[in-house]
Parts: sequence; structure tokens; C-alpha cells
Amino acid sequence: MTPGADKARSGPKHAAIVLPAPIQWLTMAQNAPLVGVTIILTLLTLATSSIFVAGGTHTAMPHLLYLPVIVAAFLLGLRAAMLTGLLAGLACGPFMPLDVAANIPQSLPNWLVRTAYFIIAGGLVGGFASLLSRQLSSLRHSAFRNPVTGLPNRAAFQEDVDRMIHEAETAGSTLAIVKVRITELEPILSTFGYDQGDALLNLVGDRLSAIIPLSGTLYNIGPGRFAVAMTNGSKEKACTLALRLLEMVRAPTLLEDIPVSIDGHAGIALYPTHGQHDALALLRAVSQATNRADERDLDYMIFDPASDDEYRDRVLLMSDLREAAPNNQLELYYQPLIDLRSGKCVGAEALIRWHHPTRGLIPPDVFIPLAETTGLIGPLSLWVAQNGVAELAEWRRRNLDLHLSINISAYDLESSFLMRSIESLLLAHDIEPSQLILEITESAAISSQRTGFAMLERLIGRGIGVAIDDFGVGRSSLACLRDMPATTLKLDRGFCTKLTEDPRQQRVVQATVDMAHEFGLNVVAEGIETQETYDLLLTLGCDQGQGYLMSRPLPQEAFHRWLEAQEIQPQTWPRRPA
Repeated sequence: MTPGADKARSGPKHAAIVLPAPIQWLTMAQNAPLVGVTIILTLLTLATSSIFVAGGTHTAMPHLLYLPVIVAAFLLGLRAAMLTGLLAGLACGPFMPLDVAANIPQSLPNWLVRTAYFIIAGGLVGGFASLLSRQLSSLRHSAFRNPVTGLPNRAAFQEDVDRMIHEAETAGSTLAIVKVRITELEPILSTFGYDQGDALLNLVGDRLSAIIPLSGTLYNIGPGRFAVAMTNGSKEKACTLALRLLEMVRAPTLLEDIPVSIDGHAGIALYPTHGQHDALALLRAVSQATNRADERDLDYMIFDPASDDEYRDRVLLMSDLREAAPNNQLELYYQPLIDLRSGKCVGAEALIRWHHPTRGLIPPDVFIPLAETTGLIGPLSLWVAQNGVAELAEWRRRNLDLHLSINISAYDLESSFLMRSIESLLLAHDIEPSQLILEITESAAISSQRTGFAMLERLIGRGIGVAIDDFGVGRSSLACLRDMPATTLKLDRGFCTKLTEDPRQQRVVQATVDMAHEFGLNVVAEGIETQETYDLLLTLGCDQGQGYLMSRPLPQEAFHRWLEAQEIQPQTWPRRPA
């Protein structure tokens, strides 16, 4: 192991548990023996003077001499406590009268026995103080060490970096923080168990420790999260170190003689470049950079101060999103779904909109990903299901034979509660299950394949439709088409882009439509914006479509007016031959 690794393992030299003020004073005295000796001699002098002034050893005042003995035990240890006991016995010995006023001296046995008591007391308290000190040291060590890797933990990181920032500010130097987050750790834990997961983290910790420079200290700040604080660290040094750390993380590893691979991403924050003046602010900055690297699938990213406002904005938006439904800020828009052959509306897709009280209309592509990453997507999907099924009931009251599509996420697909709630809603409103279609993206379906496919088969068995949304943008389209339980295939709007101009794109759509029909699936095209695209999709065999050519997504009342207008004067989108 390199000297840098030794330093990393040795941990912070100045780490200390936050203790009550009296214990902190005792700790400072322990670290300065001369101060401790001065305190003890002062207490001995005061106690001896008090005994003499009080009239001699026949009073209770000699018990005051136990105080310097006890203090010596906690400040200087066992031997010092026993020596202080001896000095206390001598101070209250042959030169201290039994009765000062009567000038009566003490007998030899009297002061010898008292001296023995003081020495014994010093030994007992000193032994207890030594035991307590060892326990306190063990507690201090545990509080500042990760129990798995033995590396300094986040508490140690915070205290050390605060000190480093102060030293850098005083010296006018710099400080670099590099954070590495291991990805794909959860599958390893579920496959090999937590004991092997701990062994893997230990191995990674050893590898990282071996390449830490002398100016850096390695910390294990969380599960699968490591950070390096490097004094006099420049951006170039930090970037080089980040790549070296990732190289160690990605090195081949054997668990139970089985080769496994892990990946990671890194973030970098610099002081004073990024203006963060405490350890927690630097840690937040480097965590944001690491998240960005993960989101963009990059090796590392350097903190961008502009992103700090964006992250704060996301937190505020997440808080507001929790209250959106109770405060009636959510609304469903409906985009008509047209039968391409007849030109009639056969259904609609429900699309959620958020009317924020101060930010106005917030697009779904802003708050839906936020909801998916924060666990709010479940309540949001339930709200959509409740209001969507209620709209189906309204359509039935108006004698409209339409079906409704609502979008669900991979999280929803694994939520048996949501699926049971949808079935209960259909039953409560007396809606035929076939009038409801649940849309899930191809990528979401693949990510939850193990449990999700069984849920989709159950829904189809109950008569509820299932649509593969945005088909064609995933990595496993053909396998998904073959294996995923579904009743409808929705072609991604990318298929319609320049469809009339690109013969190859036309052949791809033709083949996809034919293959979907072979599997018994209804085919819907999204993003139809021109009459030419509409006509060509009809020629290629596509069954239904939606897009701005027919209608944009509309609020409930506007959608109802649109339907009424179609009844009065139906549109004839398909150009039929004369």
C-alpha cells in the first residue's frame, strides 16, 4: 500500500465527538499535561488552606482533598491519581494539626491511614477513568468510521473538510473534493447477499486507498459512495484522480469465484472556485455533479453553480407537487384518437396537466420524471385513474361509445395497490373494462419485466386493454413485441417524422404494422400533423392515429365541444378516391 493509502486508512487526526462543555475542557487538559498539573496543584493548595482555616483535621474538611485526586485521575491517569493521593495525605499529614486553635497535633496512625485512603481512592478512580477513556476512544473511533470498510465516514469528512476549508482560506490555497458513486450495487446485493456486498466494498475501498495521493484523504461517506478531500487540488488534478478512481472501481472482481462488474460515476467540486464555504455545502455540490454524471452517463462532471439553483428549484417543485392534487391544481386534457379508415373519433388519451399557482402551466415532461424519482408517481397515477374513469362514466351518460387511454409507469406496473384500485373504480362506476386502456412505454415494460408482465397478463385477462407506448425508441423492440402482453401497439411519433419523404422509413413502418397485426395487435400512430402523413399511414395499414392534424390535447369542456362539433359536421380526414 502506498503512503497515500496509509494516510487514508489512518483517518482524520483531529476528529472528535461533539461532547458537553465540561468533558471538552477535560479533554483539552488531557492533551496539555502542564495545564493538568497546574489545576491539580491549585486544588491541593486550596483544599489544604481550607482545612487549616476550618480548624484542622478534626473537621470534615479533609474530604476536600478527594477532589484533586479525582481530577488527577481523569486528567492524567492512574499513576497521577495515586501520586496526588500521596501528596494529599502529606498535605493533611504531620504538619497539619488535629486542632489548630488548641495546637493539638495528629497522631501518626491517623494521618497514615488517611493517606492510604487517598492513595486507594486514587487507584480506584484512576482505574475507572482509564476504562472510561478507552470506551470513549472506542466510541470516538466508531462514530467516525464506516463499519464495513473501516474508512473515515461522512461525519469525519464533514469535520475534516471544515478544518481544511479554514486552513485553505487562511493560507490562500485550494481544496478539491472528488466523489465516486458505485452503480449496479443493488443487483449484486440481491444476487450474492450482503456479506459478499460488504466484501466487494472492502475490496473497492482497498483499491481506492492504494491510489490516493499524499495530499488526499479517502472517506466512505455512504453505501457505495466514496469521497476524496485533496488539499492544494486543482481542477486538472481532480479530473485525473476521478478517472483513476473509476478505473479502480471498474477493475475485474470475483465474488464466490464468479466474475462481476460494477460501474461508477464521479463528481468534482472545488474550493474556493465554487464558492462553497462549509463541508456540507461542498458535499451537496459534489453530489449534484455526481448525479449529473450519472444522468448523462458520463465518467465525471464538475459542479456547475448554475445547477445548484436548478436542484433547489426541483426540491421546491417536489414539495408543491405533493399538494397539487389536494389543491385542485391538476387537470386532465384529452387528445382524440381517430379511426384512420372511417375518420371517426373512437377514443382519447388522458394527459395530465399541472396549473401551478405561481409558475403557471408546468409541462408533464418536467414534473412526471420528478414524480417517478421521488415516489410521487403512485399517488399521481391514482389521481389520473380516478378522474379518467369518472370521465368514462360521463361519456356513457352522454351515450358516447369511446375508450380512454391513461399512462402508467414502471413503478405503477409493480404496484398491486394501483391495479386493484383501477379494477375497483371500473366496478364502482359500472364501466366495461374494455373501455380502459393502460399505456406503458416499451422501456418501462422491459425494466419491470419480471413482475410487470404477469400484471399485464392479469389486466388483459380482466378485459382491460394494454398499449405499448412509444414503440420503436427502446433497445429491444422486436423482443418486446414478441414477449410483452399487450393489445395495442403505439408507434412513436418519430416514425411519422418525414415519413412521406423517406422510403426506408415507410418500409420500417409497413413491416412493423404487418408484424403487429400478425400478433393480433391494434396499431396506433402518434404525432400525425399533415394530411399526407395521415393518408400514407392509412395505406400502410395503420388502424388508428392521433396528432395535431386532428386535434391538440383539450381540456374536458373543450373536448366535449369538439365531440359535439364532430356530430354536427364530421370531419373527413382520409381522402377517399372518387
